[in-house]
Amino acid sequence: MGPYSLVPTMQCYHHVVSMKHQVTGSIEIDEKDIIELKEGSIGYTEKDWGRNFPEIWIWGQSNHWNKDDRETSLFFSFAMIPWYFNLKFPGFLVIFYYNQTFYRFTTYSQSFVHRLMIDETNQRISFNLYDQLFKYKLRVILTYQHQSSSIAPKANLYGPRNGKMEKFVNEILTNASFDVRFSKLIQDQTAFISDDEDDEVKLFSQHGIYENVLYQAKADPVALEITGNVSWLSEQLHSTYGNSYPWTFSLTRVLMEMIIYIKNSYITMILVTVFTLLVIFRR
Repeated sequence: MGPYSLVPTMQCYHHVVSMKHQVTGSIEIDEKDIIELKEGSIGYTEKDWGRNFPEIWIWGQSNHWNKDDRETSLFFSFAMIPWYFNLKFPGFLVIFYYNQTFYRFTTYSQSFVHRLMIDETNQRISFNLYDQLFKYKLRVILTYQHQSSSIAPKANLYGPRNGKMEKFVNEILTNASFDVRFSKLIQDQTAFISDDEDDEVKLFSQHGIYENVLYQAKADPVALEITGNVSWLSEQLHSTYGNSYPWTFSLTRVLMEMIIYIKNSYITMILVTVFTLLVIFRR
């Protein structure tokens, strides 16, 4: 949650404890059913606390991929966040762990979400995420079976509502998957894009910006929650972020570039100084 975790009047708080870790042992259900965890099983841990969950949210997580990959992990959450005095605001928190690096796309870091598309007929949700400097892009397409479907087993979890813990959180655990593409955006006037790409990719190409795909895979199995009027949430996020592009002037973006440049320069200066001192002392 970044700085929002320090705000004392938030009705709900969220914290990712571990994106990925190995687990061993067994699970006992109703004192009789025992599930033995296979060797090398992978886990994910987060925690929530507060008086109220949001009325509207999309949440998903997976660290299982259709390739031999035991390192990458994805977590995302979009919500209409409740505050006091009946105030609400749209927010998102997305973390993609890839190649031993955390890539964060969040409201508090001034990241951008484009095209959060809700297709309830085909049971499909997709979104594009960009970091605050439009250097990286995360494209996710998730498909699922509707929560009311008998062929989509789900877990009913407890969550806070009006200061009490109630069993109302429906989490889909099967018949869902995420198609993920993670790219670095590059300036290339000679690059070529396929006609099959979406309109946003074509729009970026008109400004000489193309995707260098770093990672592409399908996550399955996954955990997924879709609660409330998510189409309205999509509209709110679009009105906030839908017209933000790297070629559009943004004072915040310019300041962020300056801060990152100064930070990197400062770190470089320290490393050079340390290296120089080591060379001097070794002599």
